[in-house]
Amino acid sequence: MKKTAICVAALALAGCAGMGEKPAAVERMYVIECGENHVKDVSRWTPGVNVGKPHVFGNHCYLIRHASGWMLWDTGNADRLAAMPNGFSAAGGAITAYMKKPLAESLKELNVAPSDIKHFAM
Repeated sequence: MKKTAICVAALALAGCAGMGEKPAAVERMYVIECGENHVKDVSRWTPGVNVGKPHVFGNHCYLIRHASGWMLWDTGNADRLAAMPNGFSAAGGAITAYMKKPLAESLKELNVAPSDIKHFAM
């Protein structure tokens, strides 16, 4: 029993060995409007529930300033949709995607060039 307690204590201390380091932190996060997707029947995502009910899905991108560089989480709808005021319909008109302005334009407004982004996630 005593040996087990010593092993558990040793493992706990070993796990804390790196805790003296300050973890990297998020300095700032921007939520960017990256489009909307309008659906005529949300039951496509909730089988058997909400049949025939329309829904609007917001599509957001997240630009994160981190100690290790800029990170972009998602790119949203395609930038080309910004030139389509009626959006782009797919699946026989069941889904229509919209984009108010290109992501590149939103980044420019934040003084961030695409080449400044060092990390990307979807």
